[in-house]
Amino acid sequence: MQEYLPIPWRVSRALDNPIRLEMLRTVMLSSHPVSVSDISAAVGEKESVTSQYLRMLNMQGFIVAVRRGKNVFYERRRDGAREFMRLVDELESIIEAPDWKDRVLAVLPAFSNARKTAILSVLNKDGEISVEVLAERSFMPIKTCYRIVGELTALGFLRSSASATVSAAPQDERFAKAFLEFAMVNSHKL
Repeated sequence: MQEYLPIPWRVSRALDNPIRLEMLRTVMLSSHPVSVSDISAAVGEKESVTSQYLRMLNMQGFIVAVRRGKNVFYERRRDGAREFMRLVDELESIIEAPDWKDRVLAVLPAFSNARKTAILSVLNKDGEISVEVLAERSFMPIKTCYRIVGELTALGFLRSSASATVSAAPQDERFAKAFLEFAMVNSHKL
């Protein structure tokens, strides 16, 4: 049986909300399963909203729901596909740093949709190529490809040269590297 791997842009969207990030942090820093009401109190959000956000984080594989009677508790996922677990581990490794939320939110826009993820995957496999070839390999119109290349360059994920070629920029942030590896393994799900 193949392990479940969430779709990269959906993972990005699950994390792109500061309140969901705080909820995830609360669960990851706890040594035991945490109830919805405890998480709700920790982040200052209504229980109904907390429950919806936690369900999304659970669906994307970051946390696991454990039902005890009428109550649902959440805990950090401890198993799963290697690439996804590396991403979760990197997230957990920075979660106690003062700037952790800014670091996570800086990475997410690069993976916010399937087209951006496709471009990053192609470039990390093929190295430096022209934008025209990139558009062809990522199955998108050339104008769209140029626009997305511009966005990814501005985010620091791509380098472009005067000869209209682009390449992936090396990432210093370990969380960004882990997300990129995860996205490349999942490029077939775009």
